[in-house]
Amino acid sequence: MGCGEEDDSTDLPPQPVNLQATVKPNHVYLEWKLSEPNNNRLKFNVYRRIASENESRQIANTEQPSYQDFSVISDTSYFYYISTTRIEKDQKFESRLSEPIRIDFFQPKLIIEPAQINLVSSETNAKFRLQNQGLAILNWSIEKTPDWLSTDISGGFINPSQSETIVVTIVSGLKPDLYQSNLQIDVTGSGPVILPVLLEITAEPKIWLSNQEIQFGYNDDSKDLVLKNSGTGILDWTIVSPGNWLIVEPSRGQIEAETKTVKLSVDRSVLPSGMTSIQLTLSTSNGQVLPISVNIGTSRPILALSANELDFGFDSQRKTIILRNEGLVDLSWRLTPPRPRWLQTIPSRGILPPKSSTEVGLIFDRSWVPAGQHNFEVEFSPSPSTDNFPSQSLRIFAQRKGQIFGLVKDSRTGRSLANAEIYLPPYREKSKSDGKFVLPFDSEGQHKINITADRYIGRGETIKTTFGEAKVVIDLSPVPKIDQQIMAGKHLSHPIRIAFSANSIYVTNQRNHSHLTVVDSTGVVSSLHLNEPEILQNNEHPVGIAITKDKICLALSDIDKVSIVSADDSREVHRFTVGDYPVDCVVSDDGRWLYVSLQRENRIAVVDLEIPARVQRIVVGAQPNRLLIKDGILYVCNYGDATVSVIDLSRRIEVLRIRVGQLPTSLSIAHNGRYLYVVNSLSDDLSIIDLNTHREIARPQVSVSPVAVSSIREPNARELVYVGNQNGSLQIYEVFVQHDKLELIPRLHLNTNLWIQDMKYNPNQEKLVVLGRKQITIFGYD
Repeated sequence: MGCGEEDDSTDLPPQPVNLQATVKPNHVYLEWKLSEPNNNRLKFNVYRRIASENESRQIANTEQPSYQDFSVISDTSYFYYISTTRIEKDQKFESRLSEPIRIDFFQPKLIIEPAQINLVSSETNAKFRLQNQGLAILNWSIEKTPDWLSTDISGGFINPSQSETIVVTIVSGLKPDLYQSNLQIDVTGSGPVILPVLLEITAEPKIWLSNQEIQFGYNDDSKDLVLKNSGTGILDWTIVSPGNWLIVEPSRGQIEAETKTVKLSVDRSVLPSGMTSIQLTLSTSNGQVLPISVNIGTSRPILALSANELDFGFDSQRKTIILRNEGLVDLSWRLTPPRPRWLQTIPSRGILPPKSSTEVGLIFDRSWVPAGQHNFEVEFSPSPSTDNFPSQSLRIFAQRKGQIFGLVKDSRTGRSLANAEIYLPPYREKSKSDGKFVLPFDSEGQHKINITADRYIGRGETIKTTFGEAKVVIDLSPVPKIDQQIMAGKHLSHPIRIAFSANSIYVTNQRNHSHLTVVDSTGVVSSLHLNEPEILQNNEHPVGIAITKDKICLALSDIDKVSIVSADDSREVHRFTVGDYPVDCVVSDDGRWLYVSLQRENRIAVVDLEIPARVQRIVVGAQPNRLLIKDGILYVCNYGDATVSVIDLSRRIEVLRIRVGQLPTSLSIAHNGRYLYVVNSLSDDLSIIDLNTHREIARPQVSVSPVAVSSIREPNARELVYVGNQNGSLQIYEVFVQHDKLELIPRLHLNTNLWIQDMKYNPNQEKLVVLGRKQITIFGYD
């Protein structure tokens, strides 16, 4: 059956679709797909029509859904069609033609002008042009160039009917010779094109002098003049002196590549007193004529110093320099202004007879300079000063050691701390009984000092000094110490979660849902008994807890319920189903709304405590666990997919999901803090999230198997992060920010001897509560 015939009783082969074509350097590549799956053995007919003609013709029959057409002609446009054929019972069935696709088979054509580059030594560069007279883009590259030639462009592409101009440059320093080579220009899809290059370098000698103005000092009898041929070839030279008292040896010669030293000698016996000037003439074989000026002084005062450098060091205030007149006449001298106000000279002027000397005292006043190293140059000049009577320079070096005046005190009590150690390499000082210290430093600027004290958490402080001084007050945070330890017994079994009321600490017990452990502000421990849960498992999971003004809210994981207990009489007043496996709960700031993480639903339940009942669920990440509320935002640790969900409580929707480390298990925000801290148990690191941008700005390694985190903002605005590890160790870090870069600095390592389950800081009581498997440890800061 042909492509225009159809039989209603027979299914046609599927029609080819998605016909794609690609122009290659010497052919067109076609590929297509079928409109529907088919298991029959099919073949494909390929039809082609020249764009300027009306008839198509079949050019191929293939079993593959692709074809390479090598019969195309350059600069010709084609339409391609594809049909599917099937042979069945000696009968051929052909599908409808595919949608046509047009291909412009255009090729580039390279023309180079000029056909050869000819250069001479007076030329440093030349140009040639690449023209594309084809209808396709021409991709070109220069693959081979001689080492004495470079091009400004080594490759590119040229659009049809466009051109590119390339500049070739001769490298300097070539010896006279005839250079011949070729530039090879490769065009993508065709062979290389050769551009011949011819360069002729001729000899060009050129004289170079070390000095064209020669000054003879009052005691100099000879001077050296160095000649050099800075060009190429051989150079003949001659020096003519008009005076018989200046001898030139040698006065003529020949130079090729070497240098030549000419000695000028003066006979002062025939010269009058004063300055004498003369001009020599240097001429060369290639027509160069250079004047050489010679100035000679006779019988003049000569100023000399005993040293050209003077170093006051750290401590010296006065130094002495000796001035000498090595000439034969009187020398009137003075210290040339300006001079720095921190330097005083005694005397600052005077007269020296011939061959005599005098002492000049220099006094350095350090109160006028900042800390660090200083140097300054002063000049002792003849008076009046002229070019014929040179001044003598004296470079002065001095150093000032600065001082940091500081006070170390307790950040919580304000008490001054004695024997605190302050370290700024290489200096180390201790604070006195009144907490004060003086620490030296070598140079002005910003300095980071480290401060440590017994029973206090060390810290670093960056100080900017000004004019050799700085003042600083350093507050140190006390190391937490154990105030109380509560062991498993009558009121405690297996503590798992912590919540605070105004005056008490509430702790849930993982293996006994029927009571809460309560620790009041005086440290008295009691139990709050609840109704027995409906179902008790052998291995109960954690029980989340949240406290309002008059309610205690509990998440009963194993029975999928929330329990509401009256804070006044400890009576359970409500118990209702909230969702699949609730593990943690928090209360809104106004005490009306309870938010519960449903670990197996990947949702947060919203409970109206005035009803009480669940009124809404919010979708979050996988296996939500610990919760935290800050400024109308609910943060959720998604245990299962290593994220933290950010929920806008005014709209009750997840607005952001932040990627953190593996297995996030605990989170904390310090009171008035800037960052959210998330401890990641599996990746052993701590995610630090900026609360303004909700972006993770750092994820430092902290320890092995961290399980709890609590952050504390000290009265001095210092932010400390406590990380509890499963093995019972407690690591204290300082959050240090400088130049917008955050750094987590380890400050202290404590061993609690607990298998840590949870940890929270109570800012009202200034207590850190750490839960072990069968123990509660309460740390204070007295």
